[in-house]
Amino acid sequence: MCGRYALELSGGELASLLGVGLGSAMNWRAAWNVAPTSMAPVMIGCHGGHGASLDLMRWGVASSGGHDRPLINARCETVQLKPSFREAIRSRRVAVPISAFYEWRQIGGKRHPYAIRAGDEGLLLLAGLWTPASSTGRTEGPGFCILTEASRPPVDTVHDRMPVILDEDSARAWISPAMDGAGWIDCIAGGERRRLACHPVSSRVNSTAHDGPELLERTSEPEREPPGLFDGHSEAAGCDLESDDKSS
Repeated sequence: MCGRYALELSGGELASLLGVGLGSAMNWRAAWNVAPTSMAPVMIGCHGGHGASLDLMRWGVASSGGHDRPLINARCETVQLKPSFREAIRSRRVAVPISAFYEWRQIGGKRHPYAIRAGDEGLLLLAGLWTPASSTGRTEGPGFCILTEASRPPVDTVHDRMPVILDEDSARAWISPAMDGAGWIDCIAGGERRRLACHPVSSRVNSTAHDGPELLERTSEPEREPPGLFDGHSEAAGCDLESDDKSS
């Protein structure tokens, strides 16, 4: 799951780094606690296949099942089967730039936040989908969600799902309107796997009232408590919004 992330670059810095046009994200400022329903930059392919632009979209899309809560994630293994995403996977794909994402690990009955980022602390591009305003049921514009896959090290020590991370070449192919059919599968399966690093961070990230670079600073590893007589396995969750469209 991916339910919170950081993006340490401004709109102008992002566009320059990615070599894309600066669209509606021109006024975006760095943020370290991007949450569902927030406006955030996405890289989207231009019609006609001529380049890409950086635009703002709202994080979350409406469920075809009519649920009130927006869908913020979609499982890559089943996304093509879900009515909410069937059209989007064919023609409405975006890359979501992030500096790091947060996950919560259950330790001793408490949830502890961790930050996961590239080992070289560079930019990560996540595979995403978008839906137009008419599909989200909102008046403020289109929305996006992030694709997830089974976690790999070191994320699997914190949570069993993680966002699908694309290298730059795969990201450009992913957002291209010229790609059709099942070409998107190759984008997800191909590409170089980035080395990731994971470390505990302050519980201040739990509240969207807090923002700033200090949220990514490493804290001490939480201590494990011995299991109680009636303790069982509990799965950590990075967000309290349901992210998979199980009703579809």
